[in-house]
Amino acid sequence: MTFFSPEFVLAFLAFLIVYWTLKNHIFAQKILILLASYGFMCSVNPRFALVLAAYSAFVYFAGACIARANRVVAKAIPPAKQSSHKKKLSRKAAAKQMSATKQAGIAKQMQKAGLAKQLPLPTAKARAVMLAAVAGGLFFLAFFKYYGYVREFFNAALAALHLGAVDSVAFPLGISYYVFMSITYFVSVYRRECGEQGFLSLACFLAFFPSVVMGPIGRASAAKGVEPVLPQFDRFKHFGNADEIYVLIIFALVKLLLISGYLGAYYSDVISGVYGDEPESSAAQILAALLLYGVVLYTNFSGFIDMARALGLAMGFKLPQNFNMPYAAKNLGEFWDRWHISLSTFIRDYIYIPLGGSRNGFARTCVNLLIAFALSGIWHGAGLNFLIWGLLHGVALVFLKCLAKVGVKPLNPHLALFCTYIFVSFAWIFFANSLPDAAAILSAFTRARAFGDISELAVLAVILAGIFVYPKISALKDTLIALFAELPFLPKALALGVIFTLIFALMPSGIPNFIYAGF
Repeated sequence: MTFFSPEFVLAFLAFLIVYWTLKNHIFAQKILILLASYGFMCSVNPRFALVLAAYSAFVYFAGACIARANRVVAKAIPPAKQSSHKKKLSRKAAAKQMSATKQAGIAKQMQKAGLAKQLPLPTAKARAVMLAAVAGGLFFLAFFKYYGYVREFFNAALAALHLGAVDSVAFPLGISYYVFMSITYFVSVYRRECGEQGFLSLACFLAFFPSVVMGPIGRASAAKGVEPVLPQFDRFKHFGNADEIYVLIIFALVKLLLISGYLGAYYSDVISGVYGDEPESSAAQILAALLLYGVVLYTNFSGFIDMARALGLAMGFKLPQNFNMPYAAKNLGEFWDRWHISLSTFIRDYIYIPLGGSRNGFARTCVNLLIAFALSGIWHGAGLNFLIWGLLHGVALVFLKCLAKVGVKPLNPHLALFCTYIFVSFAWIFFANSLPDAAAILSAFTRARAFGDISELAVLAVILAGIFVYPKISALKDTLIALFAELPFLPKALALGVIFTLIFALMPSGIPNFIYAGF
């Protein structure tokens, strides 16, 4: 079942009727959300629901342990022992001075960056429990995501226990997202940015059906530029933003059914002709397909995200924005401020900054960037091609930092926009199914004939023009929302009917699959 299937639409409308009938009963709404979320997961594969339930229980237990370890309890000291106790404290104070000062400095820097409130420092025991919980979550994710690489070791362990071998393990839907969401909860409880949560709220947070499959990655507490999702489950909801919901659905349909649908078919046709001794596709066609793949990926991913945000708004939830015109970026750093925002900010807050960020000199900053982007590549997949993709972005960002350090001025804005798009498009080659597939595409481009007919050059010209036109439509969504807000009910209903009719009349057959589902 997908968001665009008739079954889902009818089920969601029925869900909304019951949901808003219970608007004054938060507990009942959470029960309904949990039932709907697990029903959605079971419609794909009931085993995935069991995996999610087991992991939710782990998150609840681990969060409770972190919160318990973080509590500071004052103990009464008998008068006879107070003198010796003070001496012990004075001896320990000097030893802990440097460590405490360092922790306080880090906390102060994080507060200045808007990443944490001024709170009491967490305890060492809580830190150990938090790290163990994070390690447990990452192990859980790695087991399913990279099972093919550890299958022999795992089966050897099973054989030692006289148990049967497991040849393959299905990749649970949404696991990459809800594991990262749980990490935000572990760290937030450790930092005392949010309190220990009840099982029902946590289970709803991890399983929330609008975002469990494709994100965005929700947060347990507020961060710089990111609104938390977890606290919203315990608030009274108010229906509003209807015009924003309409526009988000329109954008989702246009991106997915029209742009991603047609361009995705073109890309598949061209790339299917690159394999073999003599490529069937011309170099111009391959170049056009490579330049368009980023558009296919963006419209597919952001289209599903727009739909998820629309569903969330219809339920009174505000999900984080995950894309902000990424191909309008004039450098690679700006691109990552606009692309898959919930992932890039997660990497910033939970990998890059804990590694030291930019606090320990230029060389260490560059190393931290490379580590962060290498891990980003590994998150997308176990193949070497994804690691190369991550390192390409990391190396490019380090290169740009080196240029800035020696005083090289930025490029002309239009040239910078063009170069950024070309680099990002080249890097997408390594999003192929495997490294050999990526190598085949690159090899075919060098061996293919230049072009077949003039129409292929026309396609390239349109793509290049689109690179510069695209940033001009940055305000389109807000403009449409304001326009719908001014329309009376009947003209608005008529306009929506015409728009939806045109979209479904022009769409190709079938609904594009969610490309990021495998990540």
